[in-house]
Amino acid sequence: MDRTETHHIIYDELCKDITTADSTAVYVTIAKRLAEAGADCLILGCNEVGMLLNQGNVDVLVSDNTLIHCSTALNCTFE
Repeated sequence: MDRTETHHIIYDELCKDITTADSTAVYVTIAKRLAEAGADCLILGCNEVGMLLNQGNVDVLVSDNTLIHCSTALNCTFE
């Protein structure tokens, strides 16, 4: 169920720049379930997931792949 819903939200909403309170609630619920099962952090490996999840609505450490890459690129010196 979680995978199906996650896939649907990414491809039918987030990739089309659509965010809804319902989709955010689904992702937060999944994140909480993962934390309750023992996850101590979440890696947001899909670029769009950060549109719904962040450190403000998840109780465990969130590593947003997009933010990490952008921050690294901005702080990198190119030779």
